[in-house]
Amino acid sequence: MAAEVWFDAREELADVLASRETVRRAEAEQVRGIAAWAAARTTSQRGPLRVLPGQERRVPFGGPGSPDVPEFLPAELGATLGLSAFAAQKLLSDALSLVHRLPDLLTLLEQGDVDAWKVRMVAAATRELPQTVAGIIDCQLAASARKGALPRIVRLTRSTLQDVIDHHLLAHTDPAQVTDDHTQAQARRYVAFKPGLDGTTDIAGTLSNEDARRLEQALDDTASEMADVEGDTRSKGVRRAEALGRLVVHPGLAQTVLYVHFDRVSGTWSADGIGTISVDEAESMLGHGTVTIKPVIDLAAQITTTGYVAPPRLREQLRLAQRNLCAFPHCDRRGTIGFDVDHVTPYDSGGATTSSNTHLLCRYHHRVKTHGRWKATKTAPGTTVWTSPTGQVFEIAHGLTTRLRT
Repeated sequence: MAAEVWFDAREELADVLASRETVRRAEAEQVRGIAAWAAARTTSQRGPLRVLPGQERRVPFGGPGSPDVPEFLPAELGATLGLSAFAAQKLLSDALSLVHRLPDLLTLLEQGDVDAWKVRMVAAATRELPQTVAGIIDCQLAASARKGALPRIVRLTRSTLQDVIDHHLLAHTDPAQVTDDHTQAQARRYVAFKPGLDGTTDIAGTLSNEDARRLEQALDDTASEMADVEGDTRSKGVRRAEALGRLVVHPGLAQTVLYVHFDRVSGTWSADGIGTISVDEAESMLGHGTVTIKPVIDLAAQITTTGYVAPPRLREQLRLAQRNLCAFPHCDRRGTIGFDVDHVTPYDSGGATTSSNTHLLCRYHHRVKTHGRWKATKTAPGTTVWTSPTGQVFEIAHGLTTRLRT
């Protein structure tokens, strides 16, 4: 039998990695070029002393601290680059924000260390914040946790980056404005039904976070019970749809467990499966319906069962330890449903169903681990070290991915 030949993925993809860094640096050059072009056009264009209705004004597209530029620049930029005016305005706004408000992140882009979509995501989300607050976010995201480590923004997925931004936004937003936005959003709630000719009805709507969270958990719990107790082999989607009908007939089944956390550093609240929430939302969640006080789940405790199926308490412990994220490197899947309990050492090979030998994976990465020659070692609650088929080593801890060896 011929020996298997292994290839170093980073060596094979060296040209791809090099071109990726080139693209990043080119995008940084484009950012600086657009900002410089806007500055030159602003200097050369003299506006009227008194602006009449409909005339061009100068506006701070980049937010506080960025220079005011002629408001029609996006039309010219868009036509030149083949972009819509809206897309061109976003590009111009991001360029001005990065140059004048987020210099550390722009430097990372120039060095080829981070993708442009990440720094533009921060630029767009922080546009309305004061320049001092934007500077704090810039510094924190560009910093490394320890010497030699990658900057924080490089290690964050899209959803975890959004969480960081949301915490800052909520911490520096006028509470009165938050309350007003919340009230307006609540007033826009609706549920609509569209019956079909095939015996089914499409449902669309918008619920409050707390109601949606309770409904989703109730459907998931009932669907899981249908599979585990009743032996229902239909897809989870079908079982969840039927569970909704059961809840209508037996509303007493609708129960929920909600985890609300308070961040003492930023002074903000967050809820599992929802993200950052306002104080009013937190109070509404805690004060809505019947509250059941449960013992605190020790994330370091060893929960063990003799069978293959993980009990609800073990699944709950794993979900909390993993911050509701898939345990595979850089996976952005988040949610209370859809995760498989994977045995790090396979159950058929003697691996026990315990806290130290299980973690939650999305279905795709469960298949990758089972069939793709990836090796996993669980080193602590919420922390898994992965070795790729080519020997690369990654550690994912509570949603953050770190490359340990290439």
